[in-house]
Amino acid sequence: MKSHKRITVIAKLLIVSMIASMFSLSTAAAAPTAESNKSEVRSTTNQTITALSDVSNSYAAKEINELVASGVLSGYPDGKFYPFMNMTRAELAKTVVKALKLEPNEQAASPFADVPNDAWYKGYVGAIVKSGIAQGTSSRTFAPNQKVTREELAVFFVRALGMKDKADQWKSNNAPFKDMNDVSSWAKSSVTFAGEIGLIQGGKQTEGGNQFYPQLNSDRQALARLTYELMFNKDAFTKKADEIVKNKTKSTTTSTSSSSDSSSDSDSDNSISQPTLPPVACTAVTEITKDGFKGNRCIDKQGTYGPTAELAAVATIEGELTVNVPNVTLQNIVIKGDLIIGEGVGQGDVTLTNVKVEGKTIVKGGGKNSIHLNNSVLATIIVDKRTGDVRVAINDGTKVELISLQSGAILDTARGQVTNVTLGSSLPQASTVELRGTFETVNVVASNVRLHLNANATVASLVVDAPSAITGNGTITSAQVNHAGAVFSQVPANCQGCENLSTFIVGGHIVDIAKLPLKNIKVAFRDIANPTIGEVVATTTTNDAGYYEVKLRPGTYSAEVSGDGFINTHFTVVVASNGYVWNESPETAIRLAGEEEVRVVLSWGEKPVDLDSHLIGPGVDGERFHTFFDNRQYKRNGQLYVDLDHDDVTAYGPETTTIRKQTAGTYRFYVHNFSGESNLEEQERSDTVVQVYQGSASTPAKTFTLEKNALQSLNTHRYWVAFEMTVNADGTISYNEVNTFHDDDKEIKGPDESDVTVTSSVYSLNSFNGTISGMSTNTTVAELKQDIHPVNPQAKVQIESANGTLRTDSDFVQDGDKLSVISANGQNILEYRLIVPAVLVEAAQPTVAEAVYLKAGQFTFTAEPDAWIEIKDANNNLVIAPLCDSSGQCTVDTFYFNGYVGQQLFLTAHVNGKLRSKVSTIIVKE
Repeated sequence: MKSHKRITVIAKLLIVSMIASMFSLSTAAAAPTAESNKSEVRSTTNQTITALSDVSNSYAAKEINELVASGVLSGYPDGKFYPFMNMTRAELAKTVVKALKLEPNEQAASPFADVPNDAWYKGYVGAIVKSGIAQGTSSRTFAPNQKVTREELAVFFVRALGMKDKADQWKSNNAPFKDMNDVSSWAKSSVTFAGEIGLIQGGKQTEGGNQFYPQLNSDRQALARLTYELMFNKDAFTKKADEIVKNKTKSTTTSTSSSSDSSSDSDSDNSISQPTLPPVACTAVTEITKDGFKGNRCIDKQGTYGPTAELAAVATIEGELTVNVPNVTLQNIVIKGDLIIGEGVGQGDVTLTNVKVEGKTIVKGGGKNSIHLNNSVLATIIVDKRTGDVRVAINDGTKVELISLQSGAILDTARGQVTNVTLGSSLPQASTVELRGTFETVNVVASNVRLHLNANATVASLVVDAPSAITGNGTITSAQVNHAGAVFSQVPANCQGCENLSTFIVGGHIVDIAKLPLKNIKVAFRDIANPTIGEVVATTTTNDAGYYEVKLRPGTYSAEVSGDGFINTHFTVVVASNGYVWNESPETAIRLAGEEEVRVVLSWGEKPVDLDSHLIGPGVDGERFHTFFDNRQYKRNGQLYVDLDHDDVTAYGPETTTIRKQTAGTYRFYVHNFSGESNLEEQERSDTVVQVYQGSASTPAKTFTLEKNALQSLNTHRYWVAFEMTVNADGTISYNEVNTFHDDDKEIKGPDESDVTVTSSVYSLNSFNGTISGMSTNTTVAELKQDIHPVNPQAKVQIESANGTLRTDSDFVQDGDKLSVISANGQNILEYRLIVPAVLVEAAQPTVAEAVYLKAGQFTFTAEPDAWIEIKDANNNLVIAPLCDSSGQCTVDTFYFNGYVGQQLFLTAHVNGKLRSKVSTIIVKE
């Protein structure tokens, strides 16, 4: 297999891009806290504004700079703004009050016990509460240092824009974000309305639609962006709001907002103007020392918490610990209460090293490479992440008694131990749980879910109590199936309740050539006897993640992949009597070509593993191109003409080559059996097919099949020329089936259009100094050209005088004339100087011993001074061409003669201005 084709992407961390969005998902940076705003850099019209050093990568850089210049926002004394740092309710109050030019009102903040009299933010809190834009978290608390979530920020700015009533009355059938079910009921109307008028945009994911992530903490750049809209674009948003309210016919609210939510929004003003925001449930900690603490604590800053290993100490927490940000490491800690990995972790990482949790470990955040447990002991892990799957890696001696899954997850027990895994009844339908590593007992209680066993997974005991699909190539030592709706891709060797299984789960993954998952792709299965036109026995479509599943009886099937905008392609599925070997490698769906493009699709069977597509054809300015795995694109002047856009190395194909811009001339497509398996002839039928698609047509213009009787030829010769395609000057295309076989591709590729190499059996061509000798003053140009042979016959040979006059064939050559070899495409020129003496004599014959011995290491002989020697074999192939020194001594390393033992070699001397010498012979011995 080609080494450069083995490169795979080991892991990719899902990062939700917020470039054009309202909010960033970045977490708090190590920066001054909200309380340090007293010492922020103040900006007034009389001060010089220092450029902020850290906003260039923020999507709100323009807004930040303008608001700092106007004095509404402030940077910090170190010259930074910290755009990705989470904001507090106190910071929000200050910014909105200044943007709306409200008067600070300390008296209105007096009821709040957590707003001290000397707090820098007291007047701002009072003003924003009095305005009705924000309320306290209770009658006695404002929670000034609590982080502001994304949904809270949307609510605050809808109110600041004076659109609360319009938002409450607005009822839409369209949810602006896919995760509206995660928006709190008191915030739904504001989030929906803000999305409708374009105040917020959420964040675009590659698959799955537009997500808002309402429970994540917002940041300072988001505050800047919305504040800017409030100050400078309020009229535009007001006009948009008036238009949609005027034009909208009221209808039932979207399914993401329940009827009870709608009722509370319209009937109870308190549910809108005074939302019950999450209370401050725990005290934030900046470090965990060996002394530990009592009570509930929260971690809201990235970093490492717990005593170092060098201290040989363990901190004890007598209470609950919540981690609400990513990139946190807990080490050397005993937690007597629960450990909560909160939603604020998002798709980030949390690592536990030498941690014991005596309560529950509740996982609500983390991504597909996220929760790492090293040498830790956990009694119970509850996975309940509602915004995508999370990976829990149980590493390095970690022991877990029970993992209860209430959402999809990947469990990986690399050198760890898990006693029991339960797919609980609250696990949503269509969820997938993937197991990697070793597990003692797995219980499936959830209905209509998929349990996937990776190839390295082993489950000692599986109990299935609900309709579910058990897939993958892992090992199940024993199984107890208690529900008839359970199906397997492979039947466990020891299974009670599997006796009546007649169908098996078949499934896999469909991606495009960029390896991105494709949803709504149809996969239809036919008996292999009629792979393309037979009766369809089963059909399924891919889900949002590109996966498909279907039930099939034992047999061999042709699976057809199709979809709007895609070429119909096929692959083979084998279901044995005991089940299906799950295909962990994705199949590739090929999109239709563009209107002016031509796409060549190569597909084949299980063997050979690796066939390679080669296309040669006309390029720019007369040159020829050749695309294949090691030269995938042909470009000129920034224009892509041809590319091998998908190279498959794992059998079946498809492999695609696309002509993006056509050039008049003849193209030739051939196939190389790269992996060279020896059993092609054992196949019952040929699966090797080349299809050519013109433009956006969904059916091929031409199909070329490697017939059964040609399989042995491909195995023997390795190269199959399938067809030639000619693009005519008027743009029409014609095809010619070639169907020939070759040992190598030299003949297939034809002569190199840029080659300027020449040979001669009469004259001496000295590549060392660029001269040709051996002719006399009586030699005509025609006689010389007759025995100068270009390797590419299309190359041109011409002779000019020293002053540049082109000589005719009847002219006699003269000393100092120039012979030029011009390549067929006109791109390369090779020049020689002619040496024509008045008297032409023959060079002295080399003086050699009868034999040359390899063990001698060197072969030494004599010839004329400065002669160069051609040493050739019996087939006239050049072995080596050494140059003799000024005394006529010639030396050659004998390793050049390896492979010629027992054979004769022939030596001819060449000297400038002389005829070539007579031939001397040697025999090679060990």
